[in-house]
Amino acid sequence: MKKITLFLAAFFMLATASLAETQPAVTFNWAHTVDGATSAGDNIIGMVKASGGDYYVATTWGTNSGASQVNLWFDGEQVTGADGAAIVGSPYTGTSQNGNMFLQKVSNAGSIVWNAYTRKGDIAHDKSHIVSTKDGGLLAVLKTRAWVAEAGYDNLVEYVDPTGHVTTIKDMGNVSGEYRYLVLKIAENGSLEWSRLIAGKVEKRKKGFTKDNMSVYGVAVDEDGGIYLTGNFRTEMYLKKTDGTVETLTAKNTTEWDGDSQGVVGDLFLAKLDKDGYFVKSLTAEGIAASAFLDKVVYANGNLYFNGRIKGKAGNELTLGGKAVSVTNDCENILLASVSAADLSVGYVKTITPVGSKKTIHNNGCQWIDGYVYFTGSSMGGLTGLYENSKGQHKGYILKMDPATGEVVKSAIRLDGGIGKFYGVYLNGSTMYAFGYDMTGGALLVPVDAATLSLGTAITLCKYGIVAAGCTPIIDGENMVVANRGRNTATLYGTDYSYTGNKNWAMIYYSYKLAGTSVGIGTTTAESQKGKTDVYTLDGRLVKSAQSYDKAVGGLAQGVHVIGNKKVTIR
Repeated sequence: MKKITLFLAAFFMLATASLAETQPAVTFNWAHTVDGATSAGDNIIGMVKASGGDYYVATTWGTNSGASQVNLWFDGEQVTGADGAAIVGSPYTGTSQNGNMFLQKVSNAGSIVWNAYTRKGDIAHDKSHIVSTKDGGLLAVLKTRAWVAEAGYDNLVEYVDPTGHVTTIKDMGNVSGEYRYLVLKIAENGSLEWSRLIAGKVEKRKKGFTKDNMSVYGVAVDEDGGIYLTGNFRTEMYLKKTDGTVETLTAKNTTEWDGDSQGVVGDLFLAKLDKDGYFVKSLTAEGIAASAFLDKVVYANGNLYFNGRIKGKAGNELTLGGKAVSVTNDCENILLASVSAADLSVGYVKTITPVGSKKTIHNNGCQWIDGYVYFTGSSMGGLTGLYENSKGQHKGYILKMDPATGEVVKSAIRLDGGIGKFYGVYLNGSTMYAFGYDMTGGALLVPVDAATLSLGTAITLCKYGIVAAGCTPIIDGENMVVANRGRNTATLYGTDYSYTGNKNWAMIYYSYKLAGTSVGIGTTTAESQKGKTDVYTLDGRLVKSAQSYDKAVGGLAQGVHVIGNKKVTIR
């Protein structure tokens, strides 16, 4: 029998202290703030790493008719355009504000390469997205509407590039407040290469016109430039083809919709566009669901992996690409699926039913890391067979999915603190963290055991009043770039940096180096382990599962393994 040596020396015990006692080794790099003057307009669209190594960061700032409430401040200084004058967002008069996009290219050292922005059109930050392209540029998928008479009801977006060149993108009509989607291809120098319009059918219903009839929740791009959109639509959806004709998708679960923009109705969709933004193919469900959404999506190795939410409707069977979708009718179930990017054929569809008195799910992140798919978000209840949550609040979750089977091999939920959420994970070897927030505690970095997904004690990366907005972080080697919203004074972990010049709410994005130091592994001893035992490599890959510890170690190759939460050397 092979000799098993447990690392019990004092120095190793320090390295493998329990997660609850281990603080992440992180080093502050740099930070920036984006701050408009309105009461609620500042937010984040997203951030991505460019193929050339720089970063793209897209935020929004609000404008209205108040004094100085059309301008923007960056790091406390008023932002000026190529002409040296202060940039101005869209005009707006009313009780709300207009959402304007501020797009920046940032070096990995934190210096600003260029700025671009929009000054007409109202951008919905939470359903807009950016994604990098292999030519060094990016796609911006923007949910926008023309709703300000002074700006023109036919002007969906007016984009000002880094040189000051202005492109006005016209709407198909001249009506206030009808949401459209614009897919913008932006070059690495910030110039606009092309735009494509996606529209929905607007019709009169009981509570008004169906002006808000579709939402995109996820965007992915393949190595050939193919574009994939996931979301929900509630009437008809119109996508232009290369020959000038239009593809029409028709929602089935829409007859009961009264036109209220908050109505949870409609059908899920996956749409494939070519590298120039023209329609190629689509995937929708067969049958009628009470609610159906495709949320976050990631592309890897010829396939798309995504999550979603779906609630059944009595008397209706559901299928997706010919695969049965098993759902309950009392709440939205999490949907996990794999689809071929080539022809949108479905590999598998899995569903997980929430449990508890409150069952709401928010899906916020989807990442492909080291051969696995990591989903993140928040859960108000538990998930069958995975975790429990009886706190009655949204809590941040992590799901690790095997892309070959769709099975969730590990899961975690953070029950500490108040209302919380995770936006993504960082994994580099055995070093793993989750980024998210505790609404009253700040933006958090939580150490994670890469093998078991056990969560450690969080540190507060950013204290900034109430923090309740963020996005999936940029992972760049040992560095991670994250963002969150806040107000009052912003302070960051491990540095004397602070920002106090808020006009009201503001966005802050910042970079940390995460040292390649393993967070702790649990201290359960070999003798105390009974029942099923999993064996992992140090980077978190499952080697085998066994019904006992003895069977788990039997036949293992020489080397260091993680067995039942303990580092073990097989000799």
